[in-house]
Amino acid sequence: MCGSGKSALARKVIFSSRVEELFELILWIDLSKAMKSEQKYECILVKKNDFEKISLNPCSGELREWLVETFLNPPKKCLVVLDGVWHVIDGLNTLIQDIVDSPINGSIIITSRRPQVVKKLLPNEKSYLHRIQPLSRDDCWSVFWHSIERKEFIYDNLREKILEMKDEILGRCDGLPLAVKTLAEIIAIQIGKEDFSPS
Repeated sequence: MCGSGKSALARKVIFSSRVEELFELILWIDLSKAMKSEQKYECILVKKNDFEKISLNPCSGELREWLVETFLNPPKKCLVVLDGVWHVIDGLNTLIQDIVDSPINGSIIITSRRPQVVKKLLPNEKSYLHRIQPLSRDDCWSVFWHSIERKEFIYDNLREKILEMKDEILGRCDGLPLAVKTLAEIIAIQIGKEDFSPS
């Protein structure tokens, strides 16, 4: 589901202290715009308190060679995030198999709107599919209100106006965290433009 927080959840995972303890190296690859097999993508290598950007082609042998050199020679515990995989891309199956079958078993996180794509890429016996559910109305409103409250110019008289719009806001967000935060930002910008001041 678009805007359900798949990438945000993956980021939470890789920056948790437990994951940092488990893995020596973490690689984040954004494939959301992957269309051409010859295209290079910006990969982010996450090290302890540091980031390194690398331009590689996940579909050719280039990324595989780099991974073998970086993660497997000598073997290191690695985690690779393939973010935004909307279709099966040539070469990803082999790449995933290399990581999962490495001497000290690397791990893969794939974010995708399409479960059937993930099932084609991951070996069934070693994978778990987690489906993100939409937020409840209460959680949705909590995220919205938290985003709005951080704006310094939201005065008491404006809070009442926003509360009157609660049902309409929740209806438009449809339980999607990205939609909630985006709508909160749009409303805050609009209020800012109208240049309200406290009474």
